[in-house]
Amino acid sequence: MREIGFLVRAGIVNTVRAEGAEGRKTPGRGQMEINDITDQVLGTAVAIHREFGPGLLESVYEALMEKGLQERGLRVSRQQPIRLERAGLTFEEAFRADLIVEALVIVEIKSVPRLAPVSVNQLRTYLRLTDIQVGLLINFGGITLAGHTRRVVNNYNGPHPPPNPSRSPSAPPRLPREQS
Repeated sequence: MREIGFLVRAGIVNTVRAEGAEGRKTPGRGQMEINDITDQVLGTAVAIHREFGPGLLESVYEALMEKGLQERGLRVSRQQPIRLERAGLTFEEAFRADLIVEALVIVEIKSVPRLAPVSVNQLRTYLRLTDIQVGLLINFGGITLAGHTRRVVNNYNGPHPPPNPSRSPSAPPRLPREQS
């Protein structure tokens, strides 16, 4: 088992112990890129959802995802405790990531009729604290997975889409104040 340290800008150091994890991959050397990994994760999720549908416990989907991703040749850590150190305090299990795939993607699994906004914020926090770049939030609670998955990116540094010329850069007009 290899120990992977994550350093966060705020001086927080997190450590993940991941079996066989190799750290960040670089494209062009026959290793998987983040987009390849997320494609595999989503493909696995769709296959599982088609077979079982909604209604199972999150822990069941989590175990099925772990097994399915391992069958695709990916390294997966399940219920990975993340250590947090801050201001002299140490929390051995500040949180547990449902799945960490190839030490590059956090997968947070839900099985609810509708995602609460806090679920996306939770994943953003996990990404920030581990300094992992990409996370997937997958909700198995819908009839299909369409509209029930979210890709969340931490510290995006890639190209930004061009501005939409049909949108005015100014703020929308304010409503008049009520006179008293």
